[in-house]
Amino acid sequence: MYSLNQGKTFLHLTEDLNLLEFGSGNVCFRAQAPFQLDWTGIPVTPDNMNRQVTATENEIHIDFSNLRFAARFPGNSYCRPAPEYTPDFRFSVTLALQDEDLIVRISPVENIGSCSLKLLVAGNFFTASTQARGSLVLPVDFGTRIDFPRIDVYSAVFQPSAAWSLPVHGFFRENGGIGLWCEEPDRDYAVSFNTDVSGTVSATCRLLYDAECNTSREMRFMLFHPGSDFRALARRCRQLRQASGRFRTLAEKAAEHPEVGRLPGTVFWKHNIYLAERPEGVEKTYSLYVARPGWNENEGLPNNWTAAEIFETAHAAGFDRVTACSTGWNHDGYDAGYPARLPVNPERGTEQDFKNAVDAAHRLSAGYTLSVHDNYIDAYEGNEYHEEEMLQIIRGVPHTASVWQGGQAHFMCSESGLKYARRDLPRIAELTGRGCIYLDVNAAVPLFRCRSAKHPLTRRQDEENRREIFRIAKQYFGAVAVEGCGTDHFADIIDIGAYGGLHFSGLSPRTPGAAAVPVPLWQMVYHDSVMNYFGEGYSPVHGSEYRLYQALYTLLPTAFDEHSKRISTELRSACSAPMVDFEELIPRTVFRRDDGSFRTHGVACSVFGDGTEVIANFNETEFICGGLRIPPREYHIRKITGIPETEKQLSKQETERTAL
Repeated sequence: MYSLNQGKTFLHLTEDLNLLEFGSGNVCFRAQAPFQLDWTGIPVTPDNMNRQVTATENEIHIDFSNLRFAARFPGNSYCRPAPEYTPDFRFSVTLALQDEDLIVRISPVENIGSCSLKLLVAGNFFTASTQARGSLVLPVDFGTRIDFPRIDVYSAVFQPSAAWSLPVHGFFRENGGIGLWCEEPDRDYAVSFNTDVSGTVSATCRLLYDAECNTSREMRFMLFHPGSDFRALARRCRQLRQASGRFRTLAEKAAEHPEVGRLPGTVFWKHNIYLAERPEGVEKTYSLYVARPGWNENEGLPNNWTAAEIFETAHAAGFDRVTACSTGWNHDGYDAGYPARLPVNPERGTEQDFKNAVDAAHRLSAGYTLSVHDNYIDAYEGNEYHEEEMLQIIRGVPHTASVWQGGQAHFMCSESGLKYARRDLPRIAELTGRGCIYLDVNAAVPLFRCRSAKHPLTRRQDEENRREIFRIAKQYFGAVAVEGCGTDHFADIIDIGAYGGLHFSGLSPRTPGAAAVPVPLWQMVYHDSVMNYFGEGYSPVHGSEYRLYQALYTLLPTAFDEHSKRISTELRSACSAPMVDFEELIPRTVFRRDDGSFRTHGVACSVFGDGTEVIANFNETEFICGGLRIPPREYHIRKITGIPETEKQLSKQETERTAL
């Protein structure tokens, strides 16, 4: 047995390297087969590796070599490939305890050649029976909690993106929890439950290696005391991101770009907009994002308004902040024609009409912005489409994206996207002036490897190119909104995330029993760094479900009704304050209705660093607490007093770590 100890925290590794135990006090998690290399689809474990272990009181270092790719059961000699055709892969893993966390460092893989490998280290810390009580917390969209026991079947692979927004996930039992922090760009996550005979849940981080992405890696495993939940994971994630130096508050962003300071409480209006007159025969209609008729109880018919109608309606209703981003302003219309975008779409008006509309908005309020929805990843065949500029995930093959309004789209390599951003963003700014531009998809899709012979990129280089696009946008506009919640890759440089996702719709609508429960994991990390909004009728959420989560998470308003007025005014200071706590006053459960939309039951409370508290009653009956009475499917906003957010957060973190 190899062991490490630090305070109450311990690490035990059996001599055959097939069982790793990590614990503190009465909290203990075990990982069978903690070291696996996957090249062929059948992972190799230490039983089929040579290993050399060097152990000191501070670390356990293991060198692995001479891998045998056994393709059957022990005792069957069949290998795939045979030993004589097997590359001489070599790598090392070092285990250490730091600040009572388990730090795992993995070396590059020697002799990798043209192979693509996955390394899995201690992934089985996150494996358990689906019939045992527990909760899997994933950074899917804003955050989701999947409770067990459950009998449904699920399997998916996630990449860091808007769909997997943070570098953490966790598993919580009654007797404690465990979390993983990993910010390596070359990774993915395999999540499944009830796909095997024994009925297990698994959430495994897989480190990806090939010749161009063969770097040292690091993972951090964290323990949480009994009774902990997603909040403990969120606080550690926030603490680690702040310690990294790559966390910026909205106040810090606004100090550099004053436009950011005018965004809290803004009504975000991203629809088709006519710059002068609406053509005869064109009517106001549903948002482009509503999935079904009738799912627009709050937003109404926001599509095809004129710019004047938007801002004059807002002004008459008492809204002083509106951010309108025109979809389809570009020459070929919404989701079409890129990378060509100028001159403006003649169906919407002229460039002079654009400037006139901007000036008219500014005369009504300094908080009114008219800007555009733009895109520097999607490309469509046309005059400026050049196949050699496209992303190549497979060498020589342009990567096909989705089919949108403009037809079949391809993804551009970010080298090309950056080139067009440098060319066109200054030209757009001449039309709109400073304010907030919406850059579609750039922060939402995963980081890509480009295998083009002319412009090869690693995921890290792709990330830096996209960050440079955002820097240019900030230079010319001041504020930037993006598709998705914002993602950890870009949270320090963008200001608003759109359509991050509330309910996890990955599970089958026919799932027996309760659906996954949304949790504000993203908000507890980044609420005072990135504002978010969410469109009604999307994901699919509408009606009171939309209003309640909009208030509970303090998402930006998207309409000019009384509910939106409350969000814009009563929650304005909370929009840029940290979310310091989130409690379930009556535990929430979520079900799918017959129309496919989600319906939450229970009562939840969010608390923000400015002293704002929001209580959302998702039940069909009145909620009574002390002298407070909240009607069915309504929310209550109030100011509370207490210790400052920083002290409160630090005291919670210290209590959690001391309890271990």
